[in-house]
Amino acid sequence: MLVSIGCERPASPPPQSETPAAEAEIPATIPQSQADVASGVDSNVSINEIKQWIDAGQFDKAEQGLRRRLALDPTDPPMLFLAARCSHGRGALDDALEYLSLIPADHPQAGLAAQGQAADWLMQAGRLPEAEARFEEMIERYGDLPPLHRRLASLLNSQGRRLEAAEHVRQLIRLGDVTEKELLSLTTLSVPFHDEQSDFASGSPLHQLARAKRLLVQDEVPESRQLAEQLYAEFPESTAIAAFVGRVYNVMQADELLERWVATLPGGIEAEQEYWATMGQWMLRRGQPKVAVRCLSEAVVRDPTDRVAYLRLAEALAAAGESAAAERVAARQQVLQQCWQWAINIGFGRETRRDDMQRLAAKLNEVNRPWEAVAWEFIAAHDRNELDQKLPELRDRREELAASDPAADDPLFLTCGVDPSQYPLPDLPSLASTASGSNRFQLDPASSASSSASSPLGTPSGPAAPIQLVDVAAKRGIDFQYLNNQSANDAHIVMYQTAGGGVAAFDFDLDGWTDLYFCQAGGLPNVSDGSQPNRLYRNHAGDQFVELGSLAGVDDRSYGQGVAAADLNQDGFLDLVVANIGANLIYLNNGDGTFTESPIAGSDGWTTSIAVGDLDGDALPEIVEINYIDDPAALTAECWGQGFDCTPRIFRQANDRILRSDAEENWRPWEMDNRFAETPNYGFAGVIANFDQSAGNDLFVVNDTKENHFWVSRDGGGTSRFGMVNQAALRGCASGASGEEQGCMGIAAGDFDRNGLLDLHVTNYWQQPANLYLQRKGGFFTDYAAQYGIADPSRATVAFGTQASDFDRDGWLDLAILNGHVFDPVENNTPEVPFRMPPQLFRGARGGFTLDVPAIESDSFWSTPTLGRTLAKLDYNRDGRPDLVANHLDAPAALLENKTAGGHWLRLDLVGVASERDAIGAHVTVRQADDVWHDWVIGGDGYLCTNESTVDFGVGDHSQIAELTIEWPSGTRQIFADVETNHSYLVVENDDRLVPR
Repeated sequence: MLVSIGCERPASPPPQSETPAAEAEIPATIPQSQADVASGVDSNVSINEIKQWIDAGQFDKAEQGLRRRLALDPTDPPMLFLAARCSHGRGALDDALEYLSLIPADHPQAGLAAQGQAADWLMQAGRLPEAEARFEEMIERYGDLPPLHRRLASLLNSQGRRLEAAEHVRQLIRLGDVTEKELLSLTTLSVPFHDEQSDFASGSPLHQLARAKRLLVQDEVPESRQLAEQLYAEFPESTAIAAFVGRVYNVMQADELLERWVATLPGGIEAEQEYWATMGQWMLRRGQPKVAVRCLSEAVVRDPTDRVAYLRLAEALAAAGESAAAERVAARQQVLQQCWQWAINIGFGRETRRDDMQRLAAKLNEVNRPWEAVAWEFIAAHDRNELDQKLPELRDRREELAASDPAADDPLFLTCGVDPSQYPLPDLPSLASTASGSNRFQLDPASSASSSASSPLGTPSGPAAPIQLVDVAAKRGIDFQYLNNQSANDAHIVMYQTAGGGVAAFDFDLDGWTDLYFCQAGGLPNVSDGSQPNRLYRNHAGDQFVELGSLAGVDDRSYGQGVAAADLNQDGFLDLVVANIGANLIYLNNGDGTFTESPIAGSDGWTTSIAVGDLDGDALPEIVEINYIDDPAALTAECWGQGFDCTPRIFRQANDRILRSDAEENWRPWEMDNRFAETPNYGFAGVIANFDQSAGNDLFVVNDTKENHFWVSRDGGGTSRFGMVNQAALRGCASGASGEEQGCMGIAAGDFDRNGLLDLHVTNYWQQPANLYLQRKGGFFTDYAAQYGIADPSRATVAFGTQASDFDRDGWLDLAILNGHVFDPVENNTPEVPFRMPPQLFRGARGGFTLDVPAIESDSFWSTPTLGRTLAKLDYNRDGRPDLVANHLDAPAALLENKTAGGHWLRLDLVGVASERDAIGAHVTVRQADDVWHDWVIGGDGYLCTNESTVDFGVGDHSQIAELTIEWPSGTRQIFADVETNHSYLVVENDDRLVPR
């Protein structure tokens, strides 16, 4: 849609030609000779006949007619134009351009057309600098004509030169002649803009840069790297290419390549926004937040639409202790994030597009982009058929803007008050000092083809014995399969049928053996008795599981999702909280093998996961309902035929809730200044733990297709000891290394790098690498998935359940992950994308992770593609080796017994006294010689599940532990010396005994 506002600036009168037309020479390709007279072509041949010959490819005939006509008048513009077309049709571009040059530029009818045709042919031929120069000359000669700015914007966008292209689109706005698509292109300039109608497939290397940028945004990192390096080797003086190469290396977290890159940078690189953004993110990852602030400030001044640069700038400021500035920058980033989301809705033609145009216009005014704002209001009025009514007001506003038309933004406005000059620049000589080789970039074919990143922190060394996790579910009496009420046709799947069902591993009868509870479905959502019953399997001494859900009174028949096991009433027996699509339920453990059911008031939506733990510091647990979608349409709209491929983003997101128990044991929302109600999202899983060892427990929640939430505790005083504030954007865990939102599903928590801080592994959607958020210091994270070997193997998966445990007992946490798509890609004509996917097992070591193929028979659990969902951990047979239980959409649940012959171990069950009884937030440290291990008691974890609450350590070759320290949530510290390994112990707060179990 083209919106013409009626305020076009008239072109200036063209200057007179300095060369008389009579003196123009005729190109040699159509010589004038007496032979032409005898050619049989009438000198009165018409223009239409010549056009027909050219269109039919009869160039010889057309040339003969042109010779006769041009012999009579060598300055005839129509004939010169046709001669140019004829030469161009023969492939003689230079001759064609020469013909066009003979048409006077000031000719009232043909001058502009001839210049424009020459520029277009140059573009098609890949001679982009010449085409660009022609367009610039035409603007200089003919004035600000919309077609000229439009072609220049397209030409620049097609090369990935988004910042330069944006200037011409802004000029189109001022001229009152801009399209909706052109306006959308301004929303975020760091993202490539692809317009099939204006991208030129010329094969020019300058177009290849734009292609490389698109590949990077599509997470096709190896392909983007290879193309970028080839371009850099061919054009080492190009600052645009050099800056982009650094951006690719930063996404790869390839520090060695970045050091080499710094040593090869061409002069003038400081003009490139991507250079500053790359340097800033690299410095942040290197632990130099003040240098990162300088670099990222320089980046946002050059491109104030870069959402990722603002996000990282907020992180850098927070890490540098500038909390007030960090919050201002984070607020700006959120505005840009909202604008991006509304632009997506508009571009996809979603139902909210008209309202989103108005919202977008309002926010653009907030960030001092008034010309874009008023242009969106024009388009919104046109879309609502209200243009006639709104036109006078909008014209007045345009005239006001034209009269004032402010100069460039104040840099301090763009940086939200941060003065870049107050922060240090990066020390480039020091960074480049370790780079080997010459200062000229040379492509290394071997590295480009074989690796996607430099080596991680070390080389993982495999243990002596392979990891073996074998399915024994049928042998042990577990015969459960989750039912999602899906029809036989995969094309008819509905959103609610994609999530899967929850699993709780807990000892409900306190006999010392971990039992299993499975959530079931099979019917319709929001029907309390329409599904198959949930099932409880009692563990008989690790030999057999016997189902007794009905006898225990926990056989809910709602549409089940997640489940949590926790001691809600602090009586020593673990209770259950069941999440449903519909009313959530509490099952209080009566202590005699039965439970009492009670619904949770107000829980009538779509809850995916439950996390339980003390969040307000009163030594009593809170219940966190993690909610997904608050939109009835999501329960009926099929993934196919609606054009949305099972994305939640077209549905209304839901608010999570924190529930507190009153004196009558009624669970009511903890309003927390309504902060939860102000931050709805598509929640899937959560973890409660004291991440930063400050105040009290914190809450991390992963969200599908939107930014994650990290609710950090703050000592608030008064009757409510702690308050909470969402600081995910400031703490580095709102999104992954790319800065873009991802389809996050599951969480595994643990100290993966053994630095004494709790880290997070997060699973994601197809072509979105998993995240590995490692804490740099208390409460601040960096996604090191690429550097630790997880990113590339996880790209080609849709991953859900994940668990971290030291399966081989070598002292390093391993990762187990369940995979499987949410819809059958064949239905979307993408058969190369799998539907069912095998699970993955990553072996952890000092330097990172390696994808492991367990040494089991080829038809084993680990080599069988399924639609994997929920994964929980436990030690069902009490042999000291962690086992797993896996749930699927298309296969029976698996009980994966760990048969790995590994090192020594230590397991602890903690019971709080002054603290909450489940001791959520307790921190355990184990020391032996130079080795130190850390673990925590956490609430939540995994995906829709509850793990056995035991604190579990693999300690390698150590048969004894010199020191065991427990820091309880109450602040109490207990230390135990000379603890024997290969034992499980019960530890009660303030009791000096370790009780063997």
